[in-house]
Amino acid sequence: MAGTCLALELERRGRAFRILDDAHRGSSSVVAAGLCNPVTGRRLALTVGWEEAVEAAQKAYRGSPHWRSTGQLRLLPDATGAALVERRRGEPSHAGFLGNSHPAGSWPEMNDPHGSVEIRDTHVLKVREWLAGHTRRWAESGMLQTGRWDEASVTALAGARPVICCRGWQAASSPWWDWLPFESARGDLLTLQAPPGVEESRFLNGTAWLLPVGGGIWRGGATYAWDRLEAGPDPAQLPLLRGRFPRQDAAGWTVLAHESGVRPIVRDRTPVVGAHPSRPNLFVINGLGSKGSLLAPLAASRLAAHLAEGVPLPDAWSPGRFASRD
Repeated sequence: MAGTCLALELERRGRAFRILDDAHRGSSSVVAAGLCNPVTGRRLALTVGWEEAVEAAQKAYRGSPHWRSTGQLRLLPDATGAALVERRRGEPSHAGFLGNSHPAGSWPEMNDPHGSVEIRDTHVLKVREWLAGHTRRWAESGMLQTGRWDEASVTALAGARPVICCRGWQAASSPWWDWLPFESARGDLLTLQAPPGVEESRFLNGTAWLLPVGGGIWRGGATYAWDRLEAGPDPAQLPLLRGRFPRQDAAGWTVLAHESGVRPIVRDRTPVVGAHPSRPNLFVINGLGSKGSLLAPLAASRLAAHLAEGVPLPDAWSPGRFASRD
């Protein structure tokens, strides 16, 4: 996501570039559901920087058949949930995102023992399809080269030109970026076939989530694991996921695919965007975590403006914030 969004921003500015790609091995982008959610977590926290980030995402994805807005039904996690919703309603930051509340048992097909609330302004990108279209176009034009790349081969190709590393969690193994405090997490997701008669268009969000993608096909997820990042899908997660889905009948749906990807997360859960502290021609976009579809367009726009026009990058995103720490 980060690399594709950056390439689009450079292309829009008329800047020449070359993409070196390893086919996204282990990347969360190739399996991601593409959710852009304004309110997250058990505490219904507002996504930091939502307004600016969703504006950049709308600009980047607008016009694509793979981008859409969707309703969201958030199932409350415990008995305190209803009171929390009403408290959040009184906060100006949340007022526009919280829709109707529903008491427990309002949806016979749902696991909603504590009730639910509708969340507004949710969006979703079909990431795999969106990436594939741009990848195909750049490959046909000769701007994209695929293969296994190391730092020496990239340096030889780039010469004195800037190099921007958009390798996600794999940057942890790069001598250029291995000092960043990565805390990346593997996530398992399922692709499911619902039986005929299941009519639902909303994103269903609880302790696990379900997203309808059309034709009776749903995506379902997701787990978090901080070890064995390269292990791929974990069969032990399959029954755990199916037992946590918001719909009671989803545990019996047909599993079409079980996939996993690794979310690139750093210690302070803030994006890492900017120049290497001792190599001024070396840049990075990383640390987008589980919000790649939302944050990648903004991060790419900011970095492209910096490279092309010298616009300063946010200090809070600087890789240098970690350079002097243990």
